Amino acid sequence: MTTVTRRLRVLLLEDRAEDAELTLAELRRGGFEVEYQRVQTEPEYLACLKQDFDVILADYSMPKFDAARALQLLQEQGRDIPFVIVSGTIGEDLAVSAMRQGASDYLLKDRLARLGQVVLRAIERRRLRVEKRRAEDKYRLIFENAAEGIAQSTPEGRFLSVNLALARMLGYETPAELIESITDIGRQMYVDPAQRAEFLRRINEQGVASGFETQVYRKDGSKIWVRMNARAARDQSGKLLYYDGFIEDVTARKQAEESLRESEELFRKLSESSPLGIALMDNEGSCTYSNPRCRAIFGVSPKDSMGDEWSRWIQPEERRQILEDWRATASAGREFSREFRLQRRDGAVRWAHLRCSPMRDDQGELRGHVATVEDITEFKQIQQALQRSEKHFRSLIENAQDLITIVSGDGMIRYQSPSSERVLGYRPEELIDRCAFDFIHPEDKLKAAAALGRARQFPDLPTSAEFRFRHADNSWRVLESIGKRLDETEIESVVVNSRDMTERKQLEEQYRQAQKLEAIGQLAGGVAHDFNNILTIIEGHAVLVQGCQDLPSEALESAQQICLAAERAANLTRQLLTFSRKQAIQPQTLDLNEMVASISGMLQRTLGEDIALQVRYSPTPARVYADPGMMDQILLNLAVNSRDAMPKGGQLVIVTDVVQIAEDYAQRNAEATAGQFVRLTVTDTGCGIPPENLDRIFEPFFTTKQIGKGTGLGLATVYGVVKQHGGWIKVSSEAGKGTTFDILLPYKAEAKETAEGMPAERKIRGGTETILVVEDEPSVRTLVASFLERYGYQVVEASSGVGAREVWRQRQQDIQLLLTDVVMPDGMTGRELAEELQAEKPGLKVIFTSGYSAEVVGGDFSMREGVNFLQKPYHPYTLTETVRACLDSK
Repeated sequence: MTTVTRRLRVLLLEDRAEDAELTLAELRRGGFEVEYQRVQTEPEYLACLKQDFDVILADYSMPKFDAARALQLLQEQGRDIPFVIVSGTIGEDLAVSAMRQGASDYLLKDRLARLGQVVLRAIERRRLRVEKRRAEDKYRLIFENAAEGIAQSTPEGRFLSVNLALARMLGYETPAELIESITDIGRQMYVDPAQRAEFLRRINEQGVASGFETQVYRKDGSKIWVRMNARAARDQSGKLLYYDGFIEDVTARKQAEESLRESEELFRKLSESSPLGIALMDNEGSCTYSNPRCRAIFGVSPKDSMGDEWSRWIQPEERRQILEDWRATASAGREFSREFRLQRRDGAVRWAHLRCSPMRDDQGELRGHVATVEDITEFKQIQQALQRSEKHFRSLIENAQDLITIVSGDGMIRYQSPSSERVLGYRPEELIDRCAFDFIHPEDKLKAAAALGRARQFPDLPTSAEFRFRHADNSWRVLESIGKRLDETEIESVVVNSRDMTERKQLEEQYRQAQKLEAIGQLAGGVAHDFNNILTIIEGHAVLVQGCQDLPSEALESAQQICLAAERAANLTRQLLTFSRKQAIQPQTLDLNEMVASISGMLQRTLGEDIALQVRYSPTPARVYADPGMMDQILLNLAVNSRDAMPKGGQLVIVTDVVQIAEDYAQRNAEATAGQFVRLTVTDTGCGIPPENLDRIFEPFFTTKQIGKGTGLGLATVYGVVKQHGGWIKVSSEAGKGTTFDILLPYKAEAKETAEGMPAERKIRGGTETILVVEDEPSVRTLVASFLERYGYQVVEASSGVGAREVWRQRQQDIQLLLTDVVMPDGMTGRELAEELQAEKPGLKVIFTSGYSAEVVGGDFSMREGVNFLQKPYHPYTLTETVRACLDSK
């Protein structure tokens, strides 16, 4: 019997030579041809780990080294070599511990007879690990690169994992985005959630579900048809763990099936009304279908079937030869065409043209023949039908959305679809025999040439590219193209399908610009909010100084100047808050016709004598729900800008009208929404805005005026006011000709006066009530408390919502008014604090203060300046008036 030897490379950790020899002898006895290296120290071991070994046999304990350390080093090196402990001293507990740490096996030296089996088992385990990793890598490669979608989901309807193909199929950029977005597959993804339940029922009953077809939503809300195959994964006890599934986009097939159904219906209708005779025949020549025209041509009654007797109406002298020729041609699967005379049942003789073509299935097997029979005497009618068909086909090609171009290897245009005139402004003949690169933007030529080169080099792979193409009007259109080499043509060519992406790119740019302005607005609002706290302190203390007795006139004047400067600074912050949409507004229904008329006199004085003001009003009321003061501010700011743009005089035209914004327009413009709007148009004949500045005109502090001529907040304020009122702005400008601003605000259908009057002015008086002041800024809190105490009020203070709760527990019975900042540092807003305290004491009066107010309350909460809200910075006397009015209110 022949013994099969196996080559084995062994790294042996053994300090006793005689034990090493016994180990090697046992391996040889087990049929191994052993190559080994024996080491006793850690440096020797580390040096050997750079080589490849089939197995490591290690004594558990050696004077200078031990197996535990060797196993640790092996794992740190990232090597996957079977590690077997062979020792005479290791106990079972230590052996089990070593196995848990990664050892492949262990063996006592007095049982070396099993060494061969242990080594083989360890090597086999390693082989299985490697194969498993390879299989996992292969599965991962298939999972990540599969053309169809692959997903794993929970019984509750969440995705555990999806591949890129499924994410792209559903319109998501990455699998992670899809997993995060879809939290309920049945409700969010299925067009009909009941279909999800039916799909799961099939899986749970049968273990698998194959060929299940349904409609699902993509990220953009569009619908596609998918075909799903899935199975249920269960544990050993039968508990359902998850579902594995393959998803295929069959939208094209569904559309094809629908087209086929429509085509068959169309065929039936066309066939029934066709001026041509149409017949279907089997392989033996028996007529299985004939349309009315066919039966009419042959003179057969509509109630009769032609069967296999169709040939009997052929003139006898031609019949035999025609049948022989037809059978020979049909058996060879070729097309048969012949003109002949036929004698109808009514005896009339007519000329007919029979054309018979083979029909084959997907496997190429002959399934019969389709025949057309033409009455040549009615040829003109058939010619007209063909002309109509050609016109219909030409219309389809000419109205195709995409461009279809065939270019040679050097970029010469060999064919251009008619859609070029609609998309690019060129007739096809103006492009044919021209070099495509002559129309491509200079910066994109290299990219386009590289794409053409890839298409020529890799004929089986479609190649995509995006580039700018010159329109006939000299503008640039952004085209997204996919090209593929045509191998069947005599001259090497590439067919290119191109789609105009210009509008989509413009929408993306509009969206980025809106985000940029939003970010700047957030920054401006935050700065203004913090600055208002400082101004409150400055103005408050200046007022206190003015109230001091025997104050020198110089000091009194300085205090007054401080108040004036604080008020000017407050006006600046109000403009910042307006831009950032955090300025409290007091809207009411107003007619822009009346508003423009009332302010036109002031506008003319602002413009001066050299500028003519022309106003055209909407013939119907131009009602909006807006803050009248802010509307005045829009017109004044735009008028001032126009005045500065016309130093030598000119004309300013203001127009109001009511317009309807269509849905398709709103989709093309990121800031617009569909519906009815009031449009306020302001046009000047000034110097215009340079193109490079158009994208920045609404940024705060951006100005092209000389230092000291403007703050850069005028247009920023206009932008903020319009956005705060739910509208948007369009700007068009041409250098040297002027600028037009179109402001669109939501139309208010019914005029309802919503503004409430402020309380009448009254003499400032104090009181003795107890007021809880909650303010996180210490200087503001101290100032407010000092002023209120001066007018006799009892004041308790807190720096946060949490601190206010503590004070409330001690003084709840005494406190009659809560004066609180809206935004506080401990996560509890002033509104939340007020709701909590009013729940315990319903009669508690509340006044809110803030540097801005738009973020503080929702639409269901009313805040009015001077009643239950104080806008920072506020005058100390305004504070006392508001407190007294709030306490006296019912």
